[in-house]
Amino acid sequence: MPKAVQIRNVPDDVHRTLRVRAANEGMSLSEYLLKAVTRMAGTPTVAELMARVESRKLPSITTQTIVDAVKEGRDRDWPS
Repeated sequence: MPKAVQIRNVPDDVHRTLRVRAANEGMSLSEYLLKAVTRMAGTPTVAELMARVESRKLPSITTQTIVDAVKEGRDRDWPS
């Protein structure tokens, strides 16, 4: 079931800006903010991205591995 969220002490200029942006999109302020909050919730934080990266088991790539791959590419007979 959907929950209600209330934000207190929003400065007048911020409220006015958001209300105008919502109107420009043809939305109510509530619809506009729900869209923004939904997008925000769907975007991972930097910490979440870093945790994902660290959890992956990737092969270790060394400088020598890269050098060998470049040499192999140079030595290969490429079709003209």
